[in-house]
Amino acid sequence: MIKPAEKDEMSNMIEQHLIKHWMYLKQTEGSVYVDEADFKYIAAPPYNRVLYADWLNRGTKDQEMEINRLLEQYDGEGDPLMWIIGPSTKPSDIDWTLTKMGFEHLQNWTGMAIHLTGHSFKKNDRDDFEFKQVTSAEDLKKWVDVYIDGYQKPAAGKEAIFNRFGQIIHKKQKEYRLYLGLYKGEPAVVGTLFLDGDIAGLYCIATAPDMRRKGLANVYLQNLLNEACKQGATHCILHATEAGKPAYEKLGFRLHCAFQVYLYKDNHSFG
Repeated sequence: MIKPAEKDEMSNMIEQHLIKHWMYLKQTEGSVYVDEADFKYIAAPPYNRVLYADWLNRGTKDQEMEINRLLEQYDGEGDPLMWIIGPSTKPSDIDWTLTKMGFEHLQNWTGMAIHLTGHSFKKNDRDDFEFKQVTSAEDLKKWVDVYIDGYQKPAAGKEAIFNRFGQIIHKKQKEYRLYLGLYKGEPAVVGTLFLDGDIAGLYCIATAPDMRRKGLANVYLQNLLNEACKQGATHCILHATEAGKPAYEKLGFRLHCAFQVYLYKDNHSFG
């Protein structure tokens, strides 16, 4: 049984990792961000995300004024403006203000974690599957194609995503890596591994629609967790949708906290 203090510590670790992951993009060209103690926002086309707000001492009118200020800066390019409400967001009923200001609830995420020490994750043992780090433009293009299809993102955002992650792999920085899984030579599964000290995080995990129900996501994740262990990580975290939770639980991940995700209802579709 997880003790309350331990649960709070794990929840904070999961939330802080998510914030650091998306704020990492502020290092790339063309990004705009607010990185203050009480507010975290990143606009790195095609991504537009509010990651944290601590507005406990602000009244509703003041909150609305700040949201309006943000919406004036938001240019509507790329993904819809996403507002992530995590365990430490304040006030706890900020969702009421967001709804009033034109945001719509999209989905809930579950913050999950696994202690890597003592676990053994298989490296790829399938002849029909290849797991590799993305280091070239050719492999990045394959990675982006699967990512777009897997998340059902608009094809118009493909170039922006390619350029954004292209800057990351060009720097060859150890803490942020992209990995590609190929089935019989065809791109099938993608994801990223973001290392913050000894905490690893799995992000952007997607399987191409025509590659599902083949056990590929499981073998890919086993390889990704093995890679995290090789890099010295002691814990691994992720943020799962309802559909994704069962697969991660089978690998040993445990549920620790919840996130609510809202999207701004402008002219975008939510697909």
